[in-house]
Amino acid sequence: MVDWMLDALDMYKNQHEDKDVSFMHCYNKLQGCKKWNDLLHTLMKDGEDGPVDPAGASTGWPIGNKKAKAERNAVPILAAMDASIEKMITHSRWRTRKRRIGPSSCRRQSLASKT
Repeated sequence: MVDWMLDALDMYKNQHEDKDVSFMHCYNKLQGCKKWNDLLHTLMKDGEDGPVDPAGASTGWPIGNKKAKAERNAVPILAAMDASIEKMITHSRWRTRKRRIGPSSCRRQSLASKT
């Protein structure tokens, strides 16, 4: 075995109350496979003794279906909220103008704009 593999096995044993690695038999079978060796070569940096973290391994789990759907559906909700806010602002301006001018003149202006 390679030095870094022996170091990793010793570190595992020290961290897990002197237990041996449970899946060494799997590693022994995978060790000669081309796909496994290709993966190891991609994980190894040139000039280093041990493997590095694969890309994205430290970022955690990918988002699930529910969260993806919520993010996808959030955009139309925001657009609907914007339209509703615009409608409230327009209505507020109309009511303010109605209070200033008076109800009868607002009615005349709205009727004049329709024709």
